[in-house]
Amino acid sequence: MGASQSSQRAEDDSAVGSTPIQFSRDVVNEMTDSMVAAHPSSSSLDDRIRAQIKSEIQRLHDTEEEVQKEIAIALAKENDDGVHSRAAAATATPEQDGDETVEEEKEEATSHALNSILLSGDIEEVRQKVDKFAERKSVVDAQTSDAAGSLLSCYKKNSSRPLDCWKEVETFRTLVADTERRAISGGAWTS
Repeated sequence: MGASQSSQRAEDDSAVGSTPIQFSRDVVNEMTDSMVAAHPSSSSLDDRIRAQIKSEIQRLHDTEEEVQKEIAIALAKENDDGVHSRAAAATATPEQDGDETVEEEKEEATSHALNSILLSGDIEEVRQKVDKFAERKSVVDAQTSDAAGSLLSCYKKNSSRPLDCWKEVETFRTLVADTERRAISGGAWTS
């Protein structure tokens, strides 16, 4: 009984072996490469995601450029159609040469573009004036309400002696008179 157990242990020890096993570099490299391919690292995954995002952004930029070009072409066509119809109606005479009509259309298109630019400038100028008016009106309203508030508080403080509030009354009167004068003179809110 005891002899059989010791003989099995001897066989097990010899099966494990004491001889070291060595692998060639090619086998080790191949196994390492296959492990990397099977389990990509987070940095390579990040790189692939970044590449996909970059390509998607580029595709969106290209699409946006195409849409902007299509819009520009459509606007140019719309302007040309309007110029051609106006030019045809206004300059349709048999003695005119075709080249002159084309030149007139180009000049009219240029004039139309300049008018659009000038109109945009005028619109911006009007917006600035409206903003300036609203700002000054709010300042005048604030000044008027401040003066009215100080006048009321003075009257409340000096309920038995209202003539002591003559400075506040004068300030309020002056402010209201200036506001009325500017509104009536047509140069409302200019100063």
